[in-house]
Formats: sequence, C-alpha cells, structure tokens
Amino acid sequence: MNLGTCRFEGFATKMKLVSYNRIDGKPTRAIEETEQHFTLTRDGRIWFSGYRNENNSQE
Repeated sequence: MNLGTCRFEGFATKMKLVSYNRIDGKPTRAIEETEQHFTLTRDGRIWFSGYRNENNSQE
C-alpha cells in the first residue's frame, strides 16, 4: 500500500494504542505485564490499562 496516497479527512473520535509484550510459546509469569492499552478521546479523556498473564487480568 502506498501511504502517500492515503489521507484522513474529518475528526478522530477515539485513538487506541495497544502494545503487546509477549513471546509466542514462552509462558509468562503471573506478575509480568503482557499488554498495555492507551486510549485518547476527542473530548480529552485519557486512560491507560495494563494487563498481566495469559488470561489478561487487568491491573
């Protein structure tokens, strides 16, 4: 895909970034954070969520 021709028009209402910190096949310990979510909304609200272990228990 040629990103030079893709343009966004309008306003974003929500932006969510998801970061995964897992290695396939490697078991994680229950205390390790394996996933992070950062969300920003158009009205300025911001929140961060961290998840740990393979069951995605929220911290």
